[in-house]
Amino acid sequence: MSGAKTGKEPGDRIITLPTARHDNKDLPVIDVVPGLLPATVDAGEAALLEAGAEIYQSGGRLVAIGHEDQKHNHKGIQRPEAAPRLIPVTPVHLREQLTRSAIWQRYDARAQGVRDIDCPMAVATALVDRGRWKLRELVAYVEAPTVREDGTPLTVPGYDEQSGLYLLPGAPQITLTKEPSYEDAVDASRTLCEAVGSWPYVGTGDHAAAVATIPTMLYARSVDAVPMPCVTSPTPGSGKSLLIDAGAVIATGRRPAVMTLGKDTNEAAKRLASGLLAGDSPLAIDNVETVLGGDLLCQAVTQPYVAVRPLGSSVQIRAPARVCLCATGNNLVIRGDLTRRVMLIQINAGMEHPEQRSFDGDILADLAARRSELIAAAITITTAYHAAGCPDVGTTPLGGFAAWDRLVRRPLVWAGLSDPLMAAASVRDDDPDRAALVALLEAMRQAYGDRVVTAAEIINDATKSIPRYGSGGFDYEHPALHDAVHQVCGKQVDARRLGYALRRYRSRIVEGMQLDGISRYGPSKVAAWRVICE
Repeated sequence: MSGAKTGKEPGDRIITLPTARHDNKDLPVIDVVPGLLPATVDAGEAALLEAGAEIYQSGGRLVAIGHEDQKHNHKGIQRPEAAPRLIPVTPVHLREQLTRSAIWQRYDARAQGVRDIDCPMAVATALVDRGRWKLRELVAYVEAPTVREDGTPLTVPGYDEQSGLYLLPGAPQITLTKEPSYEDAVDASRTLCEAVGSWPYVGTGDHAAAVATIPTMLYARSVDAVPMPCVTSPTPGSGKSLLIDAGAVIATGRRPAVMTLGKDTNEAAKRLASGLLAGDSPLAIDNVETVLGGDLLCQAVTQPYVAVRPLGSSVQIRAPARVCLCATGNNLVIRGDLTRRVMLIQINAGMEHPEQRSFDGDILADLAARRSELIAAAITITTAYHAAGCPDVGTTPLGGFAAWDRLVRRPLVWAGLSDPLMAAASVRDDDPDRAALVALLEAMRQAYGDRVVTAAEIINDATKSIPRYGSGGFDYEHPALHDAVHQVCGKQVDARRLGYALRRYRSRIVEGMQLDGISRYGPSKVAAWRVICE
């Protein structure tokens, strides 16, 4: 409720009156009365909505869109100058916005009337901590025209009610054909191919994946999940980071926010959480020197929200994860569930010192100057494909990325490019987790055939040794099983750890072999295992 008091004494009836005060703005009047905090908070929130204040709810918290004043490293994330990011709204910040959005009054008994005041801090604090709001929900901000999840273009700056996206002011203006044709899409695909054509791709699928990175970065905010562009090469200096920079310059006008993984997985998770909370997209994990994987990374790639704990806080919050995560590395190794979540781009200059190559002109400056043209080309391919009725292009759907498949992958294939996921098959072949499973199943098959065994039996046989004749040493009775078990379990080899790994691999088929699990086996009613061959 809001309004000015109708009498001289405090009461419990509040009404809203128009006013011409405060720079001649017709602001609502909110009378602050003891005992009416919930109603006063409601009135303040209504005033924010009426004023169009750019305070939003996102992931269970109130946020505003801010910018970096200068290039710096914040919580392990290197952000370029003027990069936007989501800023948590504090009670002090909200108090200012509430004071701007209404005329706040309190009854003064000595003056026998009301007087203007700032919004009470108790009101701002209560609204921040309320946890439920009528304020607009911000899905994400975007820095360039994009498409909504239904394939329609979003080109008007400001908050888009249909999608919950906010197109920042100053975004490039583009011209789109009202009814784009197949020929328009083909021409647009050639434009994008030429834009990222200076890199030494291993195959056509790698070039297509580089092209797909452009709409992937542009549309990442519009869909729940996009695959992770990963650029790999055998030699440093081949242009991996430059390729990610190229896509980011088209999508945002500047290089991406950058983080490193390092060797401390906990610190890496905190840096990733910081980037998600700030809304960084694209967010590049640069120069990966370890195996790329992990639960939080997998979740951030495929889930619209992930539970993270901000630095210095003991409370978990839901961080929006509609971002484009990228990675670069020399001979990048990707493991586990992340292998099916990446879009691999392989480049190879075929020389010892690729960093000594020269490019024609300044690639990033050229792309920045052509942003409007390239953004329009990407959107044209998507809208033309949808105008044609989204015809089948013969690709196998990628689970968890249906919207991206419909907005990026299939339109590009339809326009004549190779499948952007063509090179990603090699990621699964090189997955160390998969290699460990293959080695274990082959060793179990060699040692036991199709016999059912428990994890304890496997550990016992894997560690069983026999004397080496004449040398005083020993050999393992089942060396392949010994090596495979150590590969799966790591340094600590025991039945509990092996049992956990076997449960994780249960029913998975690799190289024509399947791990079959039997619950409550034998007199001791424990889990048991066998290898089934097709």
